[in-house]
This record gives sequence, C-alpha cells and structure tokens, in this order.
Amino acid sequence: MGNYNYWENEITYLKKVGPKRAQVFAKECGIRTFGDLLNYFPRKYIDRSRLFTIREIQNDTNYVTLQGKIFGIQ
Repeated sequence: MGNYNYWENEITYLKKVGPKRAQVFAKECGIRTFGDLLNYFPRKYIDRSRLFTIREIQNDTNYVTLQGKIFGIQ
C-alpha cells in the first residue's frame, strides 16, 4: 500500500454523495476529502424540522420551511 492515506479520499466515494453534491460541500463548507469532513465543525445549526404557515412568517424570520399543495399551473 505504501503511502496511502485514507483521509485524502474525495467525499464522492461516500454513499449518496455524487459529483454534484460534492461540489456543494466544497463550495459551501470547504469539504473535499474524508479528512475535511471529519474535521468540520459547523458554527451554527438551523432547525428545519418545524413547518410554518405563511401567516406565521415575519419580516425578521431568517429561515423557514414551508409545505404546500399546488392546485393548478397556468
């Protein structure tokens, strides 16, 4: 095996991470390798599990998750 370093593998080798998702990780978080992923510590957590109704959204609301139904498109 020689000088093989497992932590230098690109994250595209992880299950469910393809080239497109790997690009997003690299652009938004700087994560390109297994080692980068292991050493990544997010600065904040955004809870996206709560669903909001449109009337609950305020001007100062930063992040929301909406759920709706489309009844028609013209």
